[in-house]
Amino acid sequence: MTIHLRLDQNYHDGQTTRIVNLEGALSAQTSSIFSGQLPEAQILDGAVCSAIFDAMHAGSNIKVHGNLSRKFFRNIDAYCEAWHALRPKLFKRIHVEAINIVDCDQQKTDAISLFSGGLDGILTAYRHSQGRANMHDLKAVAFVNVDIIGNETRAFERIFERVRAIPEFFGLEVRVVHTIRSGLSNWHLSHAAELAGILHNFSHEFGFGLIGSTDPYTHPVISVGSQPQLDYLLSGNNFDFVHDGAALSRTEKAAAISHIKICTDRLQVCWQGPDKSENCGCCLKCILTQLNFLAVGAGPIGAFKEPLNIDLIDQLRSHSEAATMELSTLLEYAIAHGDNSAWIEKLRRRVKSFHDGKNLVK
Repeated sequence: MTIHLRLDQNYHDGQTTRIVNLEGALSAQTSSIFSGQLPEAQILDGAVCSAIFDAMHAGSNIKVHGNLSRKFFRNIDAYCEAWHALRPKLFKRIHVEAINIVDCDQQKTDAISLFSGGLDGILTAYRHSQGRANMHDLKAVAFVNVDIIGNETRAFERIFERVRAIPEFFGLEVRVVHTIRSGLSNWHLSHAAELAGILHNFSHEFGFGLIGSTDPYTHPVISVGSQPQLDYLLSGNNFDFVHDGAALSRTEKAAAISHIKICTDRLQVCWQGPDKSENCGCCLKCILTQLNFLAVGAGPIGAFKEPLNIDLIDQLRSHSEAATMELSTLLEYAIAHGDNSAWIEKLRRRVKSFHDGKNLVK
């Protein structure tokens, strides 16, 4: 069976809502709310990005009731082919068709990047806002908190009020996007495509959308949804989706922004704590981040209420290949830079236990 994709749009009370509706073999809906009035969408490349993982999971082709750009039409076929090759049991080989395939070459030169207050997004915002000729001309960020997307509005607002000062410090405009999704796809795998879909909504203003890298080139993890060798396939004729920062490890990113106090004071990384609007200081991501900054000689930092208790390292449990990789690259950095702090040996033992198949979250 086929999934029929349509995009509806309405404007009310100073906000534009775009709704991606899926009908047929799968019924699902993704609604995104933007401040101000957006023009009617002429190209539905972004709508397909938001639906592609649901379709691959269902094993159903997509028929788009609207226009796709020719570049995107070719790219998304290769994207589906790649994910089927990587995860054949989870994703079927599907195809996308549209009412019209169009050539549109009027691409804007400015860029917008994803931003949630995390280390990856901060690094991207910082290095592309400094006017360097070899970087994109970043003008704005889209604030989308991937940990609490579509729910816990109060936590979302509290995080926004704290972290918005970071892109504003870099002279960037801040756009807020609220997205509610009802699809079945695993966010861990689908997030790059769904976030690309959000950024495509700004293609009338920006020609490039940036996403901060998760894993470095030196330690690729194929079990995560954002991949440097795949993310660019979410680009179309008038909007390029750019995977940024993969030449750096997480610790090297910490080093790059460690001198900017507003960043180290307002960084937001926690997604497991009881209050999603602050850093709990004791979950794996919080411990990792504090160690990242300690390894570059910048800790403790103001984003955490208390200095790190290094005994928490002995209680760490890895929930994914990506988490083990991030702790491993941190350890490699610290050893390479001659750090002999007390936490190094603790982390060495814990990382070894992960590689031995112990202390893992099943």
